Amino acid sequence: MIGREVFGYRVEELIGKGSFASVYKVKKENESGTYVRALKHIVIPEKTQYLKIWNAMGKDTEKTEQYFENVFQETMQEIQLMHAFTENGVRNIVPCYENDVIRHENPKRYEIFLLMEYLTPLSVYISQNELVLNDVFELGIQILDALEICHENGIMHRDIKEENIFRNEKGVYKLGDFGVAKMLHGEESASSVKGTADYMAPEILQNKKSYNESVDLYSLGMVLYRIMNHMRSPFFPSYPETFDSEDEKEAQKRRLQGETVPLPDAADPAFGKVLRKALAPESERFARAEDFRRELLKVIKATSEEKKNSSVMAIRNGNAIQKKQSLSRKKSKIWKRIVILSIVCLLLGGAAQLYGQRHVWIQKCNRWEQATIFPFDCISTDMTEKDMQRYFGKRFSKGTDQQYYLEMEGNAVSGYVNIKFGKNQWDSISYSFLTQEENWKQICQNFYQTSDKEITEWPCQIRKDNVQVVMDYDPKAGKASLFIRRLS
Repeated sequence: MIGREVFGYRVEELIGKGSFASVYKVKKENESGTYVRALKHIVIPEKTQYLKIWNAMGKDTEKTEQYFENVFQETMQEIQLMHAFTENGVRNIVPCYENDVIRHENPKRYEIFLLMEYLTPLSVYISQNELVLNDVFELGIQILDALEICHENGIMHRDIKEENIFRNEKGVYKLGDFGVAKMLHGEESASSVKGTADYMAPEILQNKKSYNESVDLYSLGMVLYRIMNHMRSPFFPSYPETFDSEDEKEAQKRRLQGETVPLPDAADPAFGKVLRKALAPESERFARAEDFRRELLKVIKATSEEKKNSSVMAIRNGNAIQKKQSLSRKKSKIWKRIVILSIVCLLLGGAAQLYGQRHVWIQKCNRWEQATIFPFDCISTDMTEKDMQRYFGKRFSKGTDQQYYLEMEGNAVSGYVNIKFGKNQWDSISYSFLTQEENWKQICQNFYQTSDKEITEWPCQIRKDNVQVVMDYDPKAGKASLFIRRLS
C-alpha cells in the first residue's frame, strides 16, 4: 500500500493495524495547500483469517462464507453511520469523507477504503503527553455529547475504550470505530456479547438477556476511572504494586458482584462519586448521557482553575507520597509483628518457609525495606543488581561496564533510566525528559514537602537518608532532569 494513490492521496506510512483493517497516514499536496488524512483499508477476509474461521467452522465453506458476509454487512453499517454523522456535522464523532468498496471473486473477498480525519488515538496521546485535570473533564463532556447523539438516534456503541477515542490537534475528542455498534428500534434492547471485557458492564459479561444504552456510560466511566488511577481498573492492587492474572480475575469477579468501586487515586470525593455512579450496577447507574454530563458539569464548576490545570500525574504522585508516609508510620508495627512471627516459626521449625513467604510478599507488594526513590516508585535504596534483574526482567538491560538501562512503564516517569552500579548496589540514577516547567515543578514540590523546603530556583537538591537528589530544568530545551547519588 505504501506509495499507492487512493482518493487522490498518496499513502505515506502504516499507523495502525487490527484484525481486518490497516490504517495509513495519507497526504495530498496541490496549489491550495497540504492535506493530511487517515486511510482505513479493510480486507474481508484475508487468507489467514479465512483459513482460521474455516477450520473453526469444521471446514464448512458455506458457514465460513456466511460468517464473513456478516462481517462485511457490519462494516457497511459502520460506514453508513459515519457518513450520516459527517453529513450532519457532528463534532465529536470521527468523520468519514469518502469510501469505496471493491468486490473480488474466486476467492470471494471485499476491499474497503475509508478516507477519514487524521487523529491521534487517546491511548497513544496519554502515553506521550501529560494530561491536566481539565483534559479529563473535556474528554468526559465531549464523549458524552457524542453518546447523547448516538443514543437519541438509537445507536449503542458497545466498545468504548482508549483505542476507540481520538483527539485532534485542537484538543477535540472524537468517538470512532462503530464496528460493533447496535442499531436499536423503539424500546428494543441489545443482547449479544460485544465489546472489550475490561470495559464491559457486568450485565454484558453475565450474558443477561438484554441490556440498554447505559452500558456505554459504564465503559466511558471506566476510561475516565483508569486515567485517574494510574491506568488501572477498579479492584486491581494499588499502584505501584505489581499484579498478575489472578489479580485480574479477582478484580473482574468483584465488578461482576456489583461491589462499590474504590475512589481512583487522583480523583477528589466529588469526581470520585460521579465515577462510582457511572460504574454502578445497572439499576443505580446513570440512565442517560445527559444525566452523567449534568453531574460532571457540577464537579467542573466546583473545581478551581488552579486545580483544573494541575497535572493528573502530579495529583496521583502527591496522593502516593501521602500513602507512603502513612505506610512508613505503620512500618515499625508491621516489622515487630514479623519478628514475633519469625520467633514462633523458628520454634516450630518453619524459619525457611517464613523467609520465602516474606521475600515473595515484598516482591509482589513492591516494598523493599527502605523507602522508594523519588520519583521511581519501583526502585528502593537497598535494591541490588540482582534484585533489579529479577524484578524488572527484560526492561532491565546492561550497557557498558557497570551501567544499566531501565525502561520505565506506567510510573511517574517513562522512557529509559540510566543506572550505574558500584559494589553490588547502585551508585547513581539519572534521567531526563521533555515536559512543561510547571508540571515538573509541581512533581518536585510534592517531594520537597516531605522536607519542608520550597523550590525557588533551578537546580534544587535535597538529601534524604543516604541519598542526594538533584532536580533541574532547562527552560530553553523544555527538558527536566534528575540525578540521584548514593552518599558514602
